[in-house]
Amino acid sequence: MAAIQSLSVNRNLSAQVHLPRLLNKVGATDFKALMQDNFDAVVLTMSNALRKGPSDGLLRPVLENLPDLPLYVLGLGMQTMLNGLDDLDDDMAAVVRLLQEKATFIGVRGHDTKRWLHENGITKAEAIGCPSMFVYPLNIAHIKPSVAPRKFMTSGYIGRNFLEHRDNRMGVLFDAFQDRECSYVFQMDLNKLESLKGRVGLYNEATNELDVEAMQMAIHEETGLSAPFTRYYSFNEVSAWRQAAAHHDVFIGDRIHGAVAAMQAGTPALVLYADARVRELTSYHGIPACSVAEFGKLGVDAAVEQYLNAEALQKFQARYQETLQKYRKVLKQNGLNLANGNEVSVALEYLKAIS
Repeated sequence: MAAIQSLSVNRNLSAQVHLPRLLNKVGATDFKALMQDNFDAVVLTMSNALRKGPSDGLLRPVLENLPDLPLYVLGLGMQTMLNGLDDLDDDMAAVVRLLQEKATFIGVRGHDTKRWLHENGITKAEAIGCPSMFVYPLNIAHIKPSVAPRKFMTSGYIGRNFLEHRDNRMGVLFDAFQDRECSYVFQMDLNKLESLKGRVGLYNEATNELDVEAMQMAIHEETGLSAPFTRYYSFNEVSAWRQAAAHHDVFIGDRIHGAVAAMQAGTPALVLYADARVRELTSYHGIPACSVAEFGKLGVDAAVEQYLNAEALQKFQARYQETLQKYRKVLKQNGLNLANGNEVSVALEYLKAIS
């Protein structure tokens, strides 16, 4: 979605399409003709597709049957650190080779992914970061330290398995936000709370909020812990997420998309990492970050003081100037323009002025 927002295209003649479904629906011959007759280019947003274990195998036939159109890849990254292409299943290894053959360029999330792809012969890979970081550049450029923050927002992984494994990720958040005013944003982890399924009146669609009492009971049933959160959100679309984040002082959590949504609204964010994917993203963009374990030792106040002070955010702004310039430059070199190009220019002028 971020890539669609950020690129300058003819909106009336463009489409957001699930290409594997389209291929299965019309067949290979009609798929090629349909794509050739109706589109000038294809943009693939791939997220953390590079991972060990089986893939869904859906993208390989799409690439094998794609006509000779300019192909752009954005957001590709590793979920975990990999060795060779043999770490991927056969379908995903074939996808990577096909991208090298067919793509105009392959935009990846960070330097680790670029290095790994180049080492394995995929030389079209270029580190340009996550497109979501460049959709609202003025808001991100103007992020300021929060003095004595009172209202926090967080997002994590609620579920029994995340208390037993992965550095007790949720346990750290539960402990840190005791006696704090903190909102919790559910993503896919809401589906893990079995006792909530089919419950009437749980979700307020107008406010995107979940009933606090019901959530506290369900979380206690699932985890055995008393959750400290004062409000629970589940968003159907990102603009509502940004609007809610704008009314909080700070985001602290281990879901990168929660942090990016907050930053898009101008709210400072501290990302807690527990895997290579999140660490690569925060490292590339210079987003304030620390490990879940370190945050557990520091606590909220010390973490905010250390990672979200004026000096830390100045370093982030300096890095943001570099990544924003590169994102615009690489896309332009490959024939793509930004829909928010004027805003990007103003943001870069502001960042240069304060550097």
